[in-house]
Formats: sequence, structure tokens, C-alpha cells
Amino acid sequence: MVQKLVHTLKQIDPRDPYRIEMTDALLEKLYSMGVITTKKSLAKCEKLSVSSFCR
Repeated sequence: MVQKLVHTLKQIDPRDPYRIEMTDALLEKLYSMGVITTKKSLAKCEKLSVSSFCR
């Protein structure tokens, strides 16, 4: 589901305020859950696996 959301966000113009807000919210959520190690890029979110959530 995260991969699908990232794909949808990447289709929106990078300067769009909605995309920026949703990207920040997604990265913050995944970072606070400990799923990703940095809040810098959507690229890491595209390659998330089920085991990332299990850890």
C-alpha cells in the first residue's frame, strides 16, 4: 500500500503543495515507526518490504 501511495505521489508535480504536504506526512510517519532511516526521499519508500515493517 505504501508503494502504491508513493507511485501516486510521484505522478503529481513536485512543486504541488499537496504533494509536498503528503510526502512530508508519509516520510514522518514511516520514520517515526522506524521503517525508514531518513526522511529525505521517497525513493526508499518505493522499495520497502514487508520485513521492514516486521523489524
